[in-house]
Amino acid sequence: KLLAKGDMTTTAAAAATGAASRALYRRCMRAVREMPLHEHRVTWHQYTRNKFSEASMIDLRDSSRIKRAMDSGVEEVERMEYLHSVRRAKEQGAPFPTATEAATTDTKTAAATPTVDATSPSPSPSPSPSPSPSPPPPVVE
Repeated sequence: KLLAKGDMTTTAAAAATGAASRALYRRCMRAVREMPLHEHRVTWHQYTRNKFSEASMIDLRDSSRIKRAMDSGVEEVERMEYLHSVRRAKEQGAPFPTATEAATTDTKTAAATPTVDATSPSPSPSPSPSPSPSPPPPVVE
């Protein structure tokens, strides 16, 4: 098939998006496998598959929706990784790590964490983690 002038850019962008999406999916599944309770693993495995299935229906030309979906996925997996770090710290009797400490302990997470401009206002402090961190079940629509 012959490609029009703009098709190569679209094809390259789709390939890059696909690679990033697959990397995010693998990262999510690793976080799901780390969950201690089988019931949570099953629920979150299905939730992750459903979210990625929904996202696969996004038109590849709609870059803003793709970016929002990827950002949402990264935010969710970072939250899950943070909760895992809190659980591990609790099991080891260590003090709970802050979100920043949890992100910097994993090199992959640290590389994916956006940097904050010192001139921008800092976000409001998040509430302290609950003593028994467990992710909420997905909402069924």
